Amino acid sequence: MITFETAVTGITPAVLPTAGLLDELGEQNGLKDQLFTVVGYGVNQRIVGGGRTTYLRDLSRRFATSGLNALGPALLRLSMNSAKGYGGASFADSGGGIFFGQSNTLVAIVGLRGTQGMYQGYRLDTASARAFLSSFVTLPN
Repeated sequence: MITFETAVTGITPAVLPTAGLLDELGEQNGLKDQLFTVVGYGVNQRIVGGGRTTYLRDLSRRFATSGLNALGPALLRLSMNSAKGYGGASFADSGGGIFFGQSNTLVAIVGLRGTQGMYQGYRLDTASARAFLSSFVTLPN
């Protein structure tokens, strides 16, 4: 969470989800084919050989579309299955946003790069996430 002493102008801030949004959509089977957009500034090249592995970052914002893999009580697990045209979070993208489709609704933040073509994000629609966030911003109902 980043807070500023004075208001920032000229940008459209992300919208936070309502409480339990992903659970509600999952119960209605509205998440089955849902796509998510992940954004980050992570590693864009890895150099191996000749010593320690080096990770290059040019600090350019990148994004990818991912499909739902599973919804847990605190985590959103997404697929990076390239056969379906999906991408995902990169090394050092932790803390980057995961948006609902192509909307401005931020439903999770990148937490863990998984294995077998998956990664996870910490959900922002849970009671614990909302308790933390409510100290800084007004949340939607």
